[in-house]
Amino acid sequence: ALDLKKEEGRQVLYDLVRVSDVVFDNFRPGVMEEMGCGYETLKEINPRIIYCTLSGFGETGP
Repeated sequence: ALDLKKEEGRQVLYDLVRVSDVVFDNFRPGVMEEMGCGYETLKEINPRIIYCTLSGFGETGP
């Protein structure tokens, strides 16, 4: 598991993104962006990345 709230965790994710094809997250909308790990950030690291997101409660919550 990675702690994306810490710089060390984000750096590990960025290293993985450099050699990955797909990133999948299940946070509520906006959380990855708040942690500096949203699509715009990750596509700068790997322009070919496929970014998938699926929230258990949809875009607006329960």
